[in-house]
Amino acid sequence: MSLTPEQRGPITVHVFESFRELGVDAFVTDRFGGVSTGPYDSLNLGDHVGDDPTAVEANRALVAEAAGAPLIFMRQVHGAHVRDSHLPLGEADGLTTMGGDALCVLVADCVPLVVADSRRLSVVHAGWRGALGGVVERSLDMLRSMGASACTSFLLSAIGPCCYEFGGDELEAMVARFGPTITATTTWGTPSLSMPAVVATACNAGGSRFVDLSDCTRCATSGGGPVWFSHRRGDRGRH
Repeated sequence: MSLTPEQRGPITVHVFESFRELGVDAFVTDRFGGVSTGPYDSLNLGDHVGDDPTAVEANRALVAEAAGAPLIFMRQVHGAHVRDSHLPLGEADGLTTMGGDALCVLVADCVPLVVADSRRLSVVHAGWRGALGGVVERSLDMLRSMGASACTSFLLSAIGPCCYEFGGDELEAMVARFGPTITATTTWGTPSLSMPAVVATACNAGGSRFVDLSDCTRCATSGGGPVWFSHRRGDRGRH
């Protein structure tokens, strides 16, 4: 199971082929084909990171055209609140829908997670704080409250344990919550956190099938350049 690159206008989106048979168009953007410059180069979708608002609006219009629907964003706060997309939006790190909506999650190292069954869909922004607070499990609980049964969770590109230096009290808290298998070592030899392992543990505990489609946002390259935005590489954009 993988993502398939597909050209839609001036941008390339990476499509979940497994969702097509469910009538769902789910995809990930990369950092190419937009109009932003500098540390936002070029398809930055974040309107909270200091980019020119006109450029962000133009980039979001490109993605909306690719999606064929208006985009719905949440105000992500590294928390664990999950909202129904049909209710008034505000601070949240998870959105759910029964269909017909173009839900969006913005990342630049944090975990983007897509959870779905045959009729319902949730997108999740999971940083370590949100994961510790239960944002993954809450998304699964909300989908089940909407009638979902057999959910599958798809993990997309995020910071890998190779590059996510992490320690101290925060690592101890994560280990206490998710177990010792989430610990790792960076390529330069310091303690690190495996967010893919954290999210896998949360999904398994929540009864969801888990599919890892991730690569490291800081490491992944194409044509000699980075594919994704990465806060730890110094980028300020969001995909």
